[in-house]
Amino acid sequence: MKRKRTIFTLCCIMLYSTVNSQVPANDPHWGSAEWYDDFRFMYKTYNSGDNQWYVGDWVVTHNWDHGGEPQNYQSDNVVKIYGDPLLIEAKEEFTSNCSACTTPDHDYTSGQITAGYPGYSNRTIQYGYLEAKIKISDEYGLWPAFWAWNNPGNDEEEIDIFEMIPGSYHGGQLHTKNIMTTNTHNNQGSSNPLAGIKISSINDYTNWHTYAIDWTPNKIIWYVDGEVIRILINPNQANGGFHNETSIILNLALNPWVAYPDTYTYPDTNYYSATNFLNASMEVEYISYYKLDMSECHIPVYYNSTLGLNSYNNKVKKSITIGNVTAPFSSNSNSPTILRATEHITLDKGFEIPIGEELYIDVNSCN
Repeated sequence: MKRKRTIFTLCCIMLYSTVNSQVPANDPHWGSAEWYDDFRFMYKTYNSGDNQWYVGDWVVTHNWDHGGEPQNYQSDNVVKIYGDPLLIEAKEEFTSNCSACTTPDHDYTSGQITAGYPGYSNRTIQYGYLEAKIKISDEYGLWPAFWAWNNPGNDEEEIDIFEMIPGSYHGGQLHTKNIMTTNTHNNQGSSNPLAGIKISSINDYTNWHTYAIDWTPNKIIWYVDGEVIRILINPNQANGGFHNETSIILNLALNPWVAYPDTYTYPDTNYYSATNFLNASMEVEYISYYKLDMSECHIPVYYNSTLGLNSYNNKVKKSITIGNVTAPFSSNSNSPTILRATEHITLDKGFEIPIGEELYIDVNSCN
């Protein structure tokens, strides 16, 4: 029993201390991207058959206001010039007679794109590593978001890779260009509120950054520029967890919790006034999606020394056991050694890790 406790402690320490390295660039378990959209080299097109605008496989939202928010999403606010990043703009301009909107008239417009849009795009995701490179302008009143949301008809599940709410007070502080939030929502409603919000510091989101999640059945890890900013173990398991296929959404909403210089105001003097939106935008250079190679997650493997790891093929295994260790573990490379299995990873007595070496251990179900 003593040895089991020691092994468990070792696994936990590895998970939290070296997890920064487990992005696809450093972890060959991820393999090649399932798909990669470089928005610089894509066009915006119109399909008369379904009356929809597209950027690649992404549906461009038109004439919709997302539950009465200040903006009306217009297809013209998603700008695509070949060779440039995708540009989503928010503008102070009046629109009226929106039949699909909660409120027919709006003083602001903005843009939204969706992959995996029900009935139009089959590019949904379920588990894996999702990353986008994004730059956002600093304007009070904006509400940019990069999020995954499951299709209607299922229990509501939402993972917010990020949301920014500049000009709002939340968590006891004014949100600026150096603050972002990560959120999860599950089975939304008055009896099941959002499952978790975390406020994180960021080095000026008006610069380019990569934002990502590593989503597995048992945890969600958030990254900014390859560095972990949050780990959520068994997120909201009491309400069913996060297991459904999801759409991916990139949008530049307007924050309903700030005061606007027109008739749309929020009755709370603690909120700052929105700025004039002369340069309000969200730029997206690329978005990519990876999945772990699970083709051998039914196969257990045993190594009688750490030297056997040289033949490890970076596919997730059923179990990994390293026994009869007579020499300290050493990866003999500048990259960390990463072991992934679906049932257990056992390190026998005598296992040592020299100072300067990295070993990452992850156990998750075979999905």
